[in-house]
Amino acid sequence: MAGKKIYLVGVGPGGERFLTGEAREAITGSQCLIGAERLLSAVERLSPGKNRFALTGAEEIIRRAEAMPEGELTVLFSGDCGFYSGAEKLIPLIQARGWSFRIINGISSLVYFAGLLALPWEDVKVVSLHGREGDIIAPVIYHRKTFFLTGGKTTAAFICAALKQGGLGKLTVHVGERLSYPDERIRSGPAEALAELLFDPLSVALVENPRPLSLSRGNYSMGDDEFIRASVPMTREEVRAVSLAKLRLENDSIAYDIGAGTGAVSCEMALRTRYGRVYAVEQKAEAVSLIERNREKQGLWNITLVPGKAPEALEGLPPADRVFIGGSSGRLEAILAEVLGKNPRCRVVINAITLETLSAAVPLVKKYAGENVDVVEVILSRAVEAGGYHLMRALDPVYIISGGG
Repeated sequence: MAGKKIYLVGVGPGGERFLTGEAREAITGSQCLIGAERLLSAVERLSPGKNRFALTGAEEIIRRAEAMPEGELTVLFSGDCGFYSGAEKLIPLIQARGWSFRIINGISSLVYFAGLLALPWEDVKVVSLHGREGDIIAPVIYHRKTFFLTGGKTTAAFICAALKQGGLGKLTVHVGERLSYPDERIRSGPAEALAELLFDPLSVALVENPRPLSLSRGNYSMGDDEFIRASVPMTREEVRAVSLAKLRLENDSIAYDIGAGTGAVSCEMALRTRYGRVYAVEQKAEAVSLIERNREKQGLWNITLVPGKAPEALEGLPPADRVFIGGSSGRLEAILAEVLGKNPRCRVVINAITLETLSAAVPLVKKYAGENVDVVEVILSRAVEAGGYHLMRALDPVYIISGGG
């Protein structure tokens, strides 16, 4: 085994002409080639008479390598070995056996596709959905260009449909099918149009968003004047700041805003959980319309509108790890039972303006979320102008009850 050497070779997007010189030398100098049938066929002319094994799993590749005599063998990977490649799982297994190995990278699908589109790619956000689930909307919101590796059920058409459903159907999407092969094809257009088409399973997609949100937006509170209000009550800026601090949102939190009103809290939650999802639950038609308008104004498409009355409206939603309750319509216990029943470790923050709601909320949070309950009273005064002078005018106090998590 001491004389065994393995080359991990990225063949590029496909086809012999995309191989680097070093990759050619490894292929021609090896006694054995291992890789997907598609890749073995791509280098067939360079490897006449070689032992060839159509294997892709890391464990089965190792078993085949163990059965081979000492010498050089090459494992082929599509694209670049360092770019969402199967080489990542194989390398530790090789190292554990003390074999000598060398990585020879190739041209990745991103580099090749960006060249075809004449687009620079240093600012591209890369998302792999090949054999895995992932968020489609969030990276597009925050990046001018987002590149998707597709695979399995997550096809190029699925990505376009998700963008359309999420309110981003007008964005331009470029889909590259069978890149580098003789039947290579590129189709570009609005996501809502491409969602209706069929694409080859061997495809990639690049989404352009000319107006991405700044990643720094969630670092500060939004002003009340940034929201469309009408006659719907809104949680004030300072109260939102304290409530969100108590909520302790993570970058990928799944959060509910129950009694969402204008959607001001939903919007600030969405900025703080960029790669998660916010469900804005609201029963009043006027408020639902306002949430939709504020979501569109702020460009926060990781907010999902849920018209209806909690807790019934929560059925079918994924379990939340953070819940803000700004209004419960007297059904606080049923709401807490529902959200904590889905996830006993969920963190809950409740805003109350009456002593009756406060006195009811504290024991209920203890009952459903545990003994660690915190209560804060926020008392605000704002300056108002009167005859050339400024006076401080007190606002109604707000009680912020938090617990769980």
